[in-house]
Amino acid sequence: MLRRFEVLAKRAGLRGVTLHTLRHSAASFLLAAGTHTKVVQEHLGHSSYAITADIYSHVGPVQQREAADRLDQALRW
Repeated sequence: MLRRFEVLAKRAGLRGVTLHTLRHSAASFLLAAGTHTKVVQEHLGHSSYAITADIYSHVGPVQQREAADRLDQALRW
């Protein structure tokens, strides 16, 4: 399977893309789209929720802004 992927990736012009890259990207996209971490954990076959959360969840500027806005709203009287 790995050899077949390498051939297809090369044919598609995807230099430096590995199965691990695709797995990581898929997990990151799922989490960014709001898929619950437990669902992604089971999809990836991780034994621990923490592994999935620590490795694949990324906090971007949009999430940081949303968190700041929520805190602002919570602190308003």
